[in-house]
Amino acid sequence: MKIRLQTCLFYSAIIMTFIFMMILNHLTPYAMDDLHMWIHPVTGKPLESIGDVVESQWFGYFDHTGRVVSHFLWQAACLLFAENKLPLDIFNSAVFTMMTVLIYMHIKGTIKEPDVVLLLFILVCLFSFVEGFGQVFLWVPGVFTYTWMVALVLLFLLPYRKGKGYAVVMFILGLLAGCSVENLSIGCSVVLYIYLYYRRKELHSWEITGAIGFWIGSVILLAAPGNYVRMDQVGEGISMLSIFKNGVALTKIFLNKDCLGILCLIGGLLYSLQRKNLKTECNTNLYVYVILTILSVYSLAGVSFYPERARMVSVVFAIISCGILLPKNMYQSYRSILVCTSLLSLILIPSLRDALRACYEVKDYYEYVDGEICKAKSKGSNVAVIRGYVGNSRFCIFGKSAIFSTDPEAWTNVDYAQYRGIGKVVVDKEEVIQYSE
Repeated sequence: MKIRLQTCLFYSAIIMTFIFMMILNHLTPYAMDDLHMWIHPVTGKPLESIGDVVESQWFGYFDHTGRVVSHFLWQAACLLFAENKLPLDIFNSAVFTMMTVLIYMHIKGTIKEPDVVLLLFILVCLFSFVEGFGQVFLWVPGVFTYTWMVALVLLFLLPYRKGKGYAVVMFILGLLAGCSVENLSIGCSVVLYIYLYYRRKELHSWEITGAIGFWIGSVILLAAPGNYVRMDQVGEGISMLSIFKNGVALTKIFLNKDCLGILCLIGGLLYSLQRKNLKTECNTNLYVYVILTILSVYSLAGVSFYPERARMVSVVFAIISCGILLPKNMYQSYRSILVCTSLLSLILIPSLRDALRACYEVKDYYEYVDGEICKAKSKGSNVAVIRGYVGNSRFCIFGKSAIFSTDPEAWTNVDYAQYRGIGKVVVDKEEVIQYSE
């Protein structure tokens, strides 16, 4: 009876996760960088083919970023689903659900042992401790850059967790996963080196080819000239002093009373309770994910922009660490499973409500903007004057920033004006819509 209950609740939770994320994704419009990615960076014209996407990424590698895998997928999606976002919403919801299941598998080692309490614990952590939830799980650029890439890396690392893989497949997966996100790539590269050294006397061919592929991908990512062009434009460049300052600032993340800091505190408390009961294999796995958590944080010392989004990587590894420490003897009986499931569901509900509200507010705002553009066109005007939008929720796809600039020549305004076929989108500085969390 207990096994049947676990199985039923477990797979129901997975299905409901997909459905809820599908609703959130469907409420989320194309915005900001999405509109920019429809334009060829050289010709300035809309993309017309996958060949244009390849050419655009080649140019971007030298001028903007080395994240060619995620940006190729993102730009191709913008091209293929420009008129109908529904298929993309399905894909993105499926990838979030797959990432959640992969986190579960890294904790348990398998999906053949359903544990609904652990699955709900993972979901509570994802909805509660990812600072820029809307930016990395809903906003299309963030979904491809972080959700898709974290899922890809977890998929690549899973054979190392389970002890079985195939050489060619692992090399290809490693090559793609290595070229993912900077702090994810750096952290995993170090851990793979430690892993190979630790197992140097009994290595399999797939373990070696996977690591080599990952390191090659990491070099492609980190050596991209576009990374340094972008840092000069957006950040302060790289220097020993800036790396030290950033390292000190990043240390404060572990001491904060929110997000990753709280998650690390939970992990510390669980470890103090469970350290005597941990098996040797659990201890080894725990150390690996703790190291990955720490390295993925301090790898950000080399950059000075978008650290909030990139910290999602650290939160994922911290969740795996906490999941390994979660005491399983707390919910062995039929009644305890129902109690734990109910408590975790109650904790999760406020976050689900806030996420829905934030998505509806963004949707309503864009409908308002489009309405103002239609009014301007009907009056024969080539300029649409709108109220500004300032988000104040981690579930908002813009975080706590404004979507449109007060400067009508800013790229966000220009791209949306081009997308909607009007000359200018001007923000009225005197009137701002502000939603609170």
